[in-house]
Amino acid sequence: MQTAGPPLTRWLSGGVYLVTDDTLPDDEIINTVEQALRGGVRCVQLRDKRRPMREVYRLAARLRALTSRMGAGLIINDRIDLTLAVAADGVHIGQDDMPPRDARRLVGPQRVLGVSADSPERARRAVAEGADYLGVGHVFGSISKEKPDAPIGVQGLSEVCATARVPVVAIGAITTENAAEAIDGGASSVAVVSSVSRAEDPEATARELSSIVRSAYERRKSAQRRFRPEAPEPDRAGSALETLRNQRPLIHLITNYVVMNDTATATRLLGALPVMSEAEEEVGEMARQARALLLNTGTPVLSRVRAMRRAAESAARAGVPVVLDPVGCGATGFRVELNQNLARGGSPAVIRGNAAEIAALVGRRFDIRGVEDTGEDNESYHKARLGLARAAATHLGCVVAVSGPVDVVSDGRATVPRTVLVHNGVPLLGAVVGTGCMVSSLIAAFAAVESDPFLAALWGLGVMGVAAERATEEAGEAGARRPLRFKQAVLDHLYVLQPEELSAAVRLEWLDQ
Repeated sequence: MQTAGPPLTRWLSGGVYLVTDDTLPDDEIINTVEQALRGGVRCVQLRDKRRPMREVYRLAARLRALTSRMGAGLIINDRIDLTLAVAADGVHIGQDDMPPRDARRLVGPQRVLGVSADSPERARRAVAEGADYLGVGHVFGSISKEKPDAPIGVQGLSEVCATARVPVVAIGAITTENAAEAIDGGASSVAVVSSVSRAEDPEATARELSSIVRSAYERRKSAQRRFRPEAPEPDRAGSALETLRNQRPLIHLITNYVVMNDTATATRLLGALPVMSEAEEEVGEMARQARALLLNTGTPVLSRVRAMRRAAESAARAGVPVVLDPVGCGATGFRVELNQNLARGGSPAVIRGNAAEIAALVGRRFDIRGVEDTGEDNESYHKARLGLARAAATHLGCVVAVSGPVDVVSDGRATVPRTVLVHNGVPLLGAVVGTGCMVSSLIAAFAAVESDPFLAALWGLGVMGVAAERATEEAGEAGARRPLRFKQAVLDHLYVLQPEELSAAVRLEWLDQ
């Protein structure tokens, strides 16, 4: 039975989503779905509004067995009770069904919640209330409804995609002739019904569609990497926090003994659900179920190292974002080799560390003693950290966050890396053991709901800095002499901080390249 968030990224990033045709008999539906899965379809939605529940339940159970065997997702249209009964991966609801917030409460954080939307306003509301993905349309029209609404066209699709922070599935008369247009309009995936279910050869049609969609998706992503994106808007930080608290994603934390309770507490108080699994027998399964994975190498005993590698491999196959915190990298040769192997083989979306750790990771040198960066806080040091972040991000091909008096975040995935300074925080953070590790867990929490890991890193660093600033304001001058009380106050403020307060307080500085 599904116990945590499925690999939504793998299903919907440049994939084809098949909606069953309820005019067909059960055996034909099963045969069509099996052929479609062989042809590359990654996710199936059971939609049947015609027949009695008992008959639909029998079909749902057969589809659950088939999709599980073939490694695909199963979504149930409308029926939460049926979703739970057959242990489907999620449910899709329309605008006339119950509010997404209530649906999320019923299905829990472990299952996917899809919501139909045909406008930016409805899309924003659905995401804020817990939607994991949006079904947007009808784009070109519909032959699955007797009285379809007027199509929104590619322009309407693009307007919704521009505001959505979750994957968008384009729906409505999608065929091999127009699927690429939908992807070019911003969709992550396309939903099809009759173009596959009524095709003479469903497997061949699904394979052709899958190839078209995958090519268009990769072409769009490649084009996006060639152009400098807009500077991140602080308003998105609050919106991401609101989404995180509504969705309550499961975050798999493999962290060190020193900070295990702190990272779990910070993650939970922010609004996500931490799970501290490091048994080799289960980490692979747990990583697949989680919405993000954190690897923290602070206490690198061999059993934990093996667990990290297994979890990272499983997360990569499932499309689950990985955050690497290379604690103490550079202190010993063993730690350098371990973290370099995880950086190369674990496909991290974000790597966060202090300057000494990041430098050691890419073969450079900063002062380090144990796990602490001992560089001096001066202008020369700041310039060196900035150059380091950019070089490391480019070298590693991912997002790199270098923590310090001013945090530096650089994105090495684009042709021209984007770099932003995060000016939140207080000096006392550096005096409290574990605050950096907590930041990494917060980045992982945002990575679960923010499709762009660069933004997830900004929001994780920003929310920690804002909470620290609020804690300092509350404690006054006396608080500077009581670091443990300060730490407790920071955790409290992670819990009480409101989305609009985060948007107003986070301070970002975009740097020209």
